Amino acid sequence: MALDAAEWLRTLWNVGYMGAGSFPAQPRSAFPLIELEDVLKSALFARIREGKRPLPFPPPTRQGLPWHDLVESREETHAVAAEIVRDGEEQASGAIIAGCSGWQIVEEVARDREYIVQHQGKGPLFRLNLEPTAASLCREPPRWTRRIGSRTLDRNQAPGDVRAGQVRAGRIVAK
Repeated sequence: MALDAAEWLRTLWNVGYMGAGSFPAQPRSAFPLIELEDVLKSALFARIREGKRPLPFPPPTRQGLPWHDLVESREETHAVAAEIVRDGEEQASGAIIAGCSGWQIVEEVARDREYIVQHQGKGPLFRLNLEPTAASLCREPPRWTRRIGSRTLDRNQAPGDVRAGQVRAGRIVAK
């Protein structure tokens, strides 16, 4: 249990899990006072006790509790309560999803209907669909583009679209 508590403290210190992002920036000289009750009530500590590793970033929350299932499940669509926050120029500037306001708009696919969002600029991307009576959130497939020599390897693909590419000596030899 002592090792689990040490892992919990290390994660709070290094990652800023669950509101701990307000700890002073490095070099840090003092850690806030933490009671045993804080450790025992912590969802992060429960996760560590179950043998699961902490995420490398704070997870989004759902109604104030960590929402690990959203980040860890790949194909599930979640029904959510959501609203888009717009700035003074009516540009989408953020989203409140399941009571969590840390969502950033990455892309506005269809105004007032479909958005690509990310929690605090970290972790996977999600597609937020807003319908007149409901909203849904679904994880997006990974997107990445890699420059190798004078070629670009692009892996922005739809779910289930499996394409293999061999790269040898900076050249794409097969797709």
